[in-house]
Amino acid sequence: MGFRYIHIKGMPFETCAEIMKKSKVTLDVQFGTQNGLTLRTFEALASKTKMITTNASVAEYDFYHPSNICIVDRKNPEVEESFFTTPYYELEQEMIEKYSLQSWINQMINE
Repeated sequence: MGFRYIHIKGMPFETCAEIMKKSKVTLDVQFGTQNGLTLRTFEALASKTKMITTNASVAEYDFYHPSNICIVDRKNPEVEESFFTTPYYELEQEMIEKYSLQSWINQMINE
């Protein structure tokens, strides 16, 4: 299995969104001091893309499903081949909308 594209530089949002739509798996490496969910997590949810992440806290969220999200150790990243061959587990649309930007804005306005 080879890698077609690996991007390590910033890119415009539109370009990133187009690439994610075509991708099957997204790699999310959180910064060492970062807490909570990364933007990449929300992008993977919205694009229905599987994600490999170093962020173990993602397993605590209600959208977590092991068919969609593989949590790896930053120092020893190992991914079972079955993660790539297992189909994406379809989440309910309400779950995806719960973590949308619009939902976050509505929560901020109503609090």
